[in-house]
Amino acid sequence: MASTGWLAHSLGGKHRVFDMSFEDRFFGVLYAIGDMIARVPDWLWWIFLILSMALTVLAVVAKGWAVLDDFIRFVDRLNDVVGRATAWLMVFVVLSAFTMVFVRYVMSVGAVWTNDMIIWPHGIAFMLAAGYTLLNSEHVRVDIFYAKASARRRAVIDIFGTIFFLLPWLITVAYVATPYALSSWSIMESSDQTGGLPAVYFVKSAIPMFCFLLGLQGLAMIARGVLVLIGYAGYGDETEPALSHG
Repeated sequence: MASTGWLAHSLGGKHRVFDMSFEDRFFGVLYAIGDMIARVPDWLWWIFLILSMALTVLAVVAKGWAVLDDFIRFVDRLNDVVGRATAWLMVFVVLSAFTMVFVRYVMSVGAVWTNDMIIWPHGIAFMLAAGYTLLNSEHVRVDIFYAKASARRRAVIDIFGTIFFLLPWLITVAYVATPYALSSWSIMESSDQTGGLPAVYFVKSAIPMFCFLLGLQGLAMIARGVLVLIGYAGYGDETEPALSHG
């Protein structure tokens, strides 16, 4: 089921695909696509990368530095929406904690799923809100040199730190976590404890999403730093994210 042979067999005129469950069909197509992607020669990926970079350069030439401004505003708004929506999960965590206490100490019933209802949403909220936290500069930062630095010096520190520390780490985590999450989906993984909640694959999928959203915000930080260094209008002396400018 995990190869292109599955897809060819399913579409071979016998219509067996219609006799399969939705999960078998969905994951069969997913793995078939993955198998086809794996067969793409490396040189085609390099061509794709070069073309992407060329299109980016052309966009910059066509619109100027405004392209970076548009990118920053898009990423800021995306993480702002995701962060504010994710914040409601903490309400669910509090309600889940209350439920666990009530079930365990009032009804004298021990239930593993009540622990999952606290831990899982908390983990998802932590990962999905990481980009929003970076947007608002709320991550832990060593302020020995940064706090009293000028806008230009802060921009240099942001660019250097993002390129050499944040992005390599996120790429490594995404490289490891993406197959980890896909494997969980492939077996429709549930909690490893008896009586736990199903659908643990949703929790594991939050790890690649964490890398994606935080990575986008890191790229926006680099773009913002570049605009500060060149003195682009609205970025020279700003101390807050561009989102606050409309």
